[in-house]
Amino acid sequence: MLYEALCNMAFAQRAEGRCQAARSSALQALALTAYQPGAAPQPAFKAEMDKAGADYRFVSLPGARHGFTNPGADAHQAHGVDVAYNKEADERSWADMQAFFKDVFQR
Repeated sequence: MLYEALCNMAFAQRAEGRCQAARSSALQALALTAYQPGAAPQPAFKAEMDKAGADYRFVSLPGARHGFTNPGADAHQAHGVDVAYNKEADERSWADMQAFFKDVFQR
């Protein structure tokens, strides 16, 4: 359920209603995303999670592009792919994810 919702977010392929499986008050989600206006359905994702009554954290990382956690991402730019590693965003997202897991699994 969570995987589907985050995949829809990450790949910007969300069709209306595709997050139906995420409709659960028990859902806890952490979305860490690069901030590129128009590149991902951020408002739609947030609205879907709000509608589902999900307990979620949405972190948008300004200045980060897709692939921000992959140190090898920059090599793909030579092929016209708009990705880039971002050390600051990578480290912040890793810390946010660890804190999220600690919170969720220590309840």
